Parts: sequence; C-alpha cells; structure tokens
Amino acid sequence: MSKLMPFVLAILASMFCPDTTALIVTTAKEKSAELTPQQRRGQAIYLTGKSLSGRDIEARLGSGASLPASLMPCVNCHQHDGKGTREGGVSPADIRWSTLTRPYGTTDNTGKTAPAYDRKSIKKAISLGVDSGGAPLSQIMPRYQLSHQDMEDLVAFLTGLGSYRVSGVWQDKIRIGIILPKKALPQKSQKGSIAKSQAIKQLLNSYFREINQQGGIYQREIEAVFIPGPADFSIQALARFRQALINSQLFAFVASELKEIEKLVAEFTLSSGIPVIGAFSPRPETQFPLNPNIFYLLSGQSRQLSALQSFSRGDYFKQHSNAENSPKQQTLKPVILIEASAGYLPLKQQFSAEENHIVLLDTMLSDKKLKDILTRLKQQDYNLVYLLGSSVNQQRFISQANALAWWPYVMLPGSQFGNALLASPLKFNEKIFIALPNLPFDYKKGGIALFRQLSQKYQLSPDYQNSQLLALASAILLRQGLMTTGRELTPTKLIANMEGLYKFETSLTRPISYGPNRRLGTSGAYVVSLDLVNKTIIPVSNWLEVE
Repeated sequence: MSKLMPFVLAILASMFCPDTTALIVTTAKEKSAELTPQQRRGQAIYLTGKSLSGRDIEARLGSGASLPASLMPCVNCHQHDGKGTREGGVSPADIRWSTLTRPYGTTDNTGKTAPAYDRKSIKKAISLGVDSGGAPLSQIMPRYQLSHQDMEDLVAFLTGLGSYRVSGVWQDKIRIGIILPKKALPQKSQKGSIAKSQAIKQLLNSYFREINQQGGIYQREIEAVFIPGPADFSIQALARFRQALINSQLFAFVASELKEIEKLVAEFTLSSGIPVIGAFSPRPETQFPLNPNIFYLLSGQSRQLSALQSFSRGDYFKQHSNAENSPKQQTLKPVILIEASAGYLPLKQQFSAEENHIVLLDTMLSDKKLKDILTRLKQQDYNLVYLLGSSVNQQRFISQANALAWWPYVMLPGSQFGNALLASPLKFNEKIFIALPNLPFDYKKGGIALFRQLSQKYQLSPDYQNSQLLALASAILLRQGLMTTGRELTPTKLIANMEGLYKFETSLTRPISYGPNRRLGTSGAYVVSLDLVNKTIIPVSNWLEVE
C-alpha cells in the first residue's frame, strides 16, 4: 500500500453531577417555564431510575428479586412523552397526566376500565402495582420501592407529563450543542486547542448555514450552541460546565469531544434525556447497560487494541521476518505493558493472564525502574510489545529500549498515539504499529467535494482539516437522523431512528451502523506502521472489523 502524508496523523488528535433543568414546560397559557426543583428531581428518577439524593431505588417484576431501578427506569416503556410504544407484544399504558385524570376514567388495551387517577392512587400503582380501582396491574409493570421524598418528586414530575415541551425545539428552530475541546490544557497547548476549536466552530457554522438556506430541517433552522470544555477539573469548574449544559436548553449534541468529561456528560444525558450524536472519545462507554443516548462516531482504544491483536495473529510478521531490524527468532513473543491508571487498566481484561506476560507500570515509574524492567524483558527475548499508556511513557519506553539496543515491534491503539513518536530512533523504523479507526481511504468524492465547497465559500481554516472532516461527518449523521425523524421531534424518536441506521454513508468515514445494542458507528480499525525516515504512515492492513 502507498505511503500517506504526515497530515493524516492529525486524525488522532480529534479522537482521541446530574441535573435536569435542560427541559422546560409549556402550556396553552404560557410560552415556557422551567421545571420546579422537585419536578427536576422527579424527572431524573423517571429517566434514569436513580435519585439525585443518592438514595437507593429498587424495582421488582412479579415475585422476582429486587433489582436496581436503573435497570428498568420508567422511560424504557413509557418513553419521554409518557405515551409509551408497543414493543414485543407489550403495550405500555399512556401515563400522561391528562390521560390518567380523565373524569370518566381510563381503559387499558384489554378493555378493562378504572376510575380516574389522583396523586394517591398513582403512588399505589408505582409501589404496589394496583390500578386506581385496586385491581392488579400487569406483571410486566415493575413495583418500585423508593423513599417518601423520591415518590413525591416522581409524582410531581408525572403531574406535568404530557405538557412538557421538548428541550431545544421551537416552531422555527432546533438548538444543537457542540462541546469543544476542553480548556484544561498545559499553557503551551492552549493556543493549539483554541485554534482547533475555532476551526471546528467555523466548519459546523458553515454547514448548518447551508442547511438553513435550503429550508432547514422541515422548516426549522439549526441553531448551533458552542460550549467550551471545563477550565480545569476542580469541583467548581465542573459545576460551571454542567450549568452551561443546562442553561443551553438543547435538543441534541453533535460532534462533541468527550475525553475526560465523558462520565459527567453521560450522567447529564441520562438525567436530561438529551442525545449525543457522533461523539468523539478515546474510550467510548460501550459496556452494558448501554447509555442509550450517546452515539459514538468511531471506535475507541478497546476496539483498536482488538484490531491490533487480530493483526498480530495474521501473516504480516511471517512475511516480513527477514526485513531489516526484524527479531531474530521467527516466533512472536508478546509482552503487555500497561500503565497502572484508570484510563488503561481496563485494557488488561483483553488479555489472558495465563497466555500473556502482563507488566503493570506505575504512573510515576522512575527511569531506573523502567530500565530494569526493559532489561529483563530483553533478556527474556520478548519481541513484541503492546504499549498501553500515555504519550509521555511511550516516549520513555522507546528511548530506554533504544539505549538498551532492544528494538521489538511496538503495538499502539491510535487513540493514545502521540506525534512525538515520529521522532523515534530509526532502529524502530516500520516497527511501530498503530490502529486507526479512520484513514483517507474512507473519504468519498461527495464528502471531499462538500468540504471543499464549504472551505472555499466560507474561507475555512486550512489547519486541523482532519478534525474538521470528522466534525462534518458527525453533522451529516445528525442531519440524517433529524430528517428521518420528521417534524415531530422527540429524543425518543431520534434515538430510535439512529438505532435504525445501517451502513449509512457519511462519505468521510466507513459506513456507519447503529442498533439497539450498538453505539459505535464503526467497530474496528486499520493498522499502519510508522515510516520514521519520511515521517509518514504506511497502511499494512485492510479494515479489521471487531465484533
């Protein structure tokens, strides 16, 4: 395969508390009003099954064991608007307050009638599983055990259900948020971060302007709200950032860089119901139970590592065993070096301790200790290293290994790759392998033509082009989701339509697919090696899909 220019490496730069005031209430008599503090607390319970107070809430199905209510929150069946959606032969009741309190009572899908509900009878339905007439509700309806205060909060929210206007949606506009690269950077990096943020902001503004000039999304214009990341990770800075998310009153996020704030954003999306489309994260949260509201654009370091493992089991190293600087022994002997920090320790699970030698590296490892470890590994004839740690420790490893005249193959997930590795000693030429979730091979004529058109018309920044291309891909993805959802926008409908996307072409990435149990748009990676002579990358594999 041909070599690619260094600018491709910039791809890597772009990849890699709860409150609920984001929603507002609308009635026929008033344009909008914020939820009361009590309703906000109740909304969090409805959407997540968790209390903002930290108190436990349990749920039980029939005579089964009690489980955390977060596994079966109200919204799962009754949806954001309370109407419910028939699924798997089950028809959840319409629990909008206007429906439950009709003077002539309620009628379920079997024809059974019951008197009108009030606050007292709805509490019994929630906790005891009986309707307003005292008859048992369906066994599919969980019975919830929650504190008196949490019950009052939940009922307060339910009394307004059916009259809440969807956050960020007006008759003539949709408000979309973009979380820009965080401010919390070393001084020398802040200038670059600001320039990158400005480039992404300019690109997205130009794309949304084009959409708006063509009639918008069913006659609604897109209004972009750009939210800088927190200034630092202090409690005060994170609180201000969370408040900025709340105050923005968004319908959805797009092309947002999560990284260190992923947990905070995930909690916010769950408690507010606001979806995130085309998110960027080096470590996407894809473990079960899934956060249904976050759709990542590309795979993160876990899937990239899986692609590297698949690649190492292939024929590449057998075919290149006679190449310059290749290990003398024919058989690969891998060792896994993992930085003992929260960002990398979970990757240990991808290796069998019985079949692999795993070494944990202290985050403050001294040069002497590192030298001792690498000396032993060299003496034991290890010739392939999975290096899972920060860019600083990557450079320390390369430097120390070179000083010991030890030049093993080095395997790196792309989300943790640092450009400084291009300055590695030439003895490591074409021996450093990186898994990347996106390469220029994925760019189609239509995608590049659109980017060039926007660039020329709006004089976009010539810098950070790969970050701009990925942001554009996310915006294209959002547009598709909005268009297929239609005029009657709700988070539930958008999420359902995103789940239905299969091999959707952004023309700037590999085809994007989601599903009820899938939140990664692409799942896999390409593997490239570093040409340290020409400062380029060399693709050495086709796309490696990871299930």
